[in-house]
Amino acid sequence: MSSPENTVSDYSRLDEVDKNIDDLKIDPIQPETTDEPAPSAVESEHAVPGIDNGANPVVMGDPESATFVDPASPATAPPGNYASARDIDGDGVVDTTMIDLDGDGVVDQINHDTNGDGVIDVVETSTRGDGKFDAIERDTDHDGAVDKAELDMDGDGAIDTVGFDTNGDGKPDEIDMDTDGDGRIDTVALDTNGDGTFDYMGIATDGDGLADEILTDAGQTGDWNQVPDASDLI
Repeated sequence: MSSPENTVSDYSRLDEVDKNIDDLKIDPIQPETTDEPAPSAVESEHAVPGIDNGANPVVMGDPESATFVDPASPATAPPGNYASARDIDGDGVVDTTMIDLDGDGVVDQINHDTNGDGVIDVVETSTRGDGKFDAIERDTDHDGAVDKAELDMDGDGAIDTVGFDTNGDGKPDEIDMDTDGDGRIDTVALDTNGDGTFDYMGIATDGDGLADEILTDAGQTGDWNQVPDASDLI
């Protein structure tokens, strides 16, 4: 056991350590006040004569030497061709709002002139390109006459709905009904053998001009006269 003489009961070093610890603490910052207003970073708004106040013109920077900007004024594009995300063909026209396929400077959604011939497509609808309405008149044989008015499919100048002229005599078939072109109406005279005698009066197979049903030769005598064979002794 140590003697009391060797024991040091001095707390001065502990006080010094505690003092050093207090020096390491951060002192709170005390704000300083001033009578001068702080500069504002927010743009100030002023009513400007000559500019629409409803558009909220804004003064940029110092009001004494400011540039006044009117938000209602649309931005203008620089002259010349330009390309953007909506201008696929690079013609300077935004494709999503207006399309000019023929490049005539007029928006297609207004005139619909996709072929660029100067005639509006929805007005002309002309497959021949003559500027005439196909829905109103169609001239398939290009004879200058409307098909639905004449219906002259054979191009002979006669309206097919009125009459067909199969023999080419210039007369409609339903009027003269002369299909063989011999000058005789088929419903009145039919001369199948061409002997000039109407077939309805009789058929002369021997070419004598007399109908076979009038001249008969039942007994095969060969005379073929007008006397019946029953009374013909010769």
